[in-house]
Amino acid sequence: MTEADRRTVLLGMNNPLSSDQYHALYPAPEGCTGWRLWRMLYEAAQAEGGAGVLRSSYALVLDRRNVLPGREWDARTARRYGAVLVDELHGRRVVLVGVSVLQALGLTRPGDWCRWVEEAGLTYTLVPHASGRCREYNDPAMRERVGRLLLGEYRRSVGL
Repeated sequence: MTEADRRTVLLGMNNPLSSDQYHALYPAPEGCTGWRLWRMLYEAAQAEGGAGVLRSSYALVLDRRNVLPGREWDARTARRYGAVLVDELHGRRVVLVGVSVLQALGLTRPGDWCRWVEEAGLTYTLVPHASGRCREYNDPAMRERVGRLLLGEYRRSVGL
């Protein structure tokens, strides 16, 4: 396993603003899914007395990907890409961002959010989709829980 393969993968659906995979779960523009994930990570680091995690550090440290490279989501196409991703990500730790991603990969839903499980050669967890429409994040405890999970994976990815 290469050094890059030790980084945790954040796996989202697709990016409606860009088909460039570099922009997968990117922390800009403000309010997008990647920005919301970065913000929870930032706040978790601050809550522990740290300075927070810079957006640029989030973008470089975590292996950010989307199931679909295009700007449109299609569940049938996502399942085809998902099967390939399961093989490609074999042996990796993966944070699945939303139930649609879980379904695209054909994996079993963990019993609870942020619970790590092993299946199909992956170690993965599921977090609610971080769109502005997801009501799970109306609960500050959920934002804190996901932020702590992301902070742990960020630190793990940089070897702390």
